[in-house]
Amino acid sequence: MRKRKGPPDPFADYIEWSNNRYNPGHYLGGNIPPYLRKSSLGPRASHRMGVSLAISAILGFAVLLTALPWSQRDFGLSMVVSVVSVVLVGGAAVAMFRNSRRKSQRQS
Repeated sequence: MRKRKGPPDPFADYIEWSNNRYNPGHYLGGNIPPYLRKSSLGPRASHRMGVSLAISAILGFAVLLTALPWSQRDFGLSMVVSVVSVVLVGGAAVAMFRNSRRKSQRQS
């Protein structure tokens, strides 16, 4: 008899990964940890994660704008790292939004 395939169990995935993480197929990139899998999130969770990342990017950009008057004299490495991190968080937000759209279109 064939078993029904239900929703994925995140705890079982993590237990399976942690039990086999030192096997060659796992630690050489065959299976990444469950907390790094973008595909394990559903479309609603991907959308919510994209919203939270977008809010983080907007707040980070606002902080950079408020720090701009003080950094004009000393535009150093810390400011460059801050700008790069805000851009990366914004890029992650866009990726999560696209992922949630693709998942919702596949389910329709």
